[in-house]
Amino acid sequence: MISIVLLLAPAVLVAADPPAESTAAPPAEKAADLLDDYSLVWFDDFEGDSLDTDKWRYRTGPRLGSVQCPENVSIADGKLRIALKKERSGDLNHTAGGVISKKALRYGYYEARFKMPRDRGWHSSFFLCISPTPAIPILREIDICEQNSGFLHYTVNAHEIVVQGTDKSLRSIGVIRNGTRTFRRVPTPDLSADFHTWGAEFTPEHVKFFFDGSLVSTADMTDMKHGDFNIWLTSVARRTVDDSNLPAYMLFDWVRYYRKRTDTK
Repeated sequence: MISIVLLLAPAVLVAADPPAESTAAPPAEKAADLLDDYSLVWFDDFEGDSLDTDKWRYRTGPRLGSVQCPENVSIADGKLRIALKKERSGDLNHTAGGVISKKALRYGYYEARFKMPRDRGWHSSFFLCISPTPAIPILREIDICEQNSGFLHYTVNAHEIVVQGTDKSLRSIGVIRNGTRTFRRVPTPDLSADFHTWGAEFTPEHVKFFFDGSLVSTADMTDMKHGDFNIWLTSVARRTVDDSNLPAYMLFDWVRYYRKRTDTK
């Protein structure tokens, strides 16, 4: 009889590989989280059948490729409508429009929901501005959204324009890209296909820019003189306009300003 002996190798315990460290970017900061500390103190939902002129004045006069006209601004279906037209006015071939808040505001969270025109040639904006005066010849802007129609991006910025006579010098503040203080370009879907929401938290230290509730850029504001800003909602023609589908419209659903509950100013 033949005996068969089975030799069993000792068991070998092999440690599992440690879990790989996540390389995913942390989730973007959300506007909804910071709004827990804020209260709504000023807004316009654009109800009724005409612009609330207790809250707004019209943007008027020539700018870039159009003349801005009060008659191009209307309220309908709960929207502020800025008509963009091919029509001669002065030396220009197009008219557009905009509104500027009469109330000037400072630190807080600013937000608006709007829809861009589709065809190329229009520069549409939601921004905060301190206009220059003879005593202080400096224009200061916080650009929550500047967008050239037909492109899949918009820009944010914070800057000053120093005006001395006919000379102008531009200095961008705080928005760092490739080591340079300049604007930030934010990629987007087609902004003429639907409404989107833009926001900005303005504090003594920074401006945080949000798109559809998510943080997209931050600007250091410690090297810019602060003040009380008016809100601008506007669209103007650029130098070359696609006229094939005019008139077109820039549509604003609402605009809001929130102040921190601890800020009593």
